[in-house]
Amino acid sequence: TVGEALWSPAVDVNIGTAAIYTPVDYGFPDDGILQQGPMNEAGWIYQTLDLSSIAEVRQSGQVMNYQDWSGQNRVIVENINIKNFN
Repeated sequence: TVGEALWSPAVDVNIGTAAIYTPVDYGFPDDGILQQGPMNEAGWIYQTLDLSSIAEVRQSGQVMNYQDWSGQNRVIVENINIKNFN
């Protein structure tokens, strides 16, 4: 959100911008921001994405966040005891 959000006491005033974030890795911007809208202005931003480049960097990039989180999630799921949720 941008501007006043009178409906929410927790976030009554909002400062920011819309953005499209990418991995900070080969073939992507150094700051990880592919597209950014104007600060504190409501609106839309658009960008064409090459999903194959994201898939490639997930497999062979230098930042392994995707693989690290995927592995962590597999371990967590494998260790869940369903009886604990009843």
